[in-house]
Amino acid sequence: MLELGAKPERVDASGLSAMDYARKYGHSEIVDALRR
Repeated sequence: MLELGAKPERVDASGLSAMDYARKYGHSEIVDALRR
């Protein structure tokens, strides 16, 4: 789900959830995918 340039290890390191990461980096496709 985070293969669109997102790095899950950064999400873990910074304490962001996948949704927060997607919002922060503007990956609207990921946000849409997580909402489904």
